[in-house]
Amino acid sequence: MASKIELYVTDHLPAQKGWIMIDGRNRGEWRVIDNQVVAQVDHGPVFQGTIKEVIAQIEVASSNATNTLN
Repeated sequence: MASKIELYVTDHLPAQKGWIMIDGRNRGEWRVIDNQVVAQVDHGPVFQGTIKEVIAQIEVASSNATNTLN
């Protein structure tokens, strides 16, 4: 079953950043650096790209993970 991934905004200006929620649980943070979204889930790998690219990367990692993201 696919995980529900949501990005919440906690700070708009000057730093754009927020939380990564996976299935209703806070699993990491994201922020905008040089017009790119940079995200890290559970102190694991860093994902970088557009919002759509980062969510897709997290979905792939979540589906491939045995314990880290699910």
